[in-house]
Amino acid sequence: MEWEIFSGYLYNSNGIYLNYNIVSGMLFSIKKITEVVNIEQKFSKSDSSTRLFFRTAGHDN
Repeated sequence: MEWEIFSGYLYNSNGIYLNYNIVSGMLFSIKKITEVVNIEQKFSKSDSSTRLFFRTAGHDN
C-alpha cells in the first residue's frame, strides 16, 4: 500500500489520512503503521514530495 505525504497528512487512494511528523527526512511519529518498507524523497524547485511504502495491521501485502 502506498501513501503520499501532503501538508502534514498521509493520504491513500481511499482518502484515509494519518498525522505525521518528518524530522530530517526520517519518519518520526506515525500511527497504525507496523512496518515501514521504504521511503522515497525527491526535492526540486518545482516539486518536493515524499512517498512512503509500508505495511499496516490487517494487510499482508
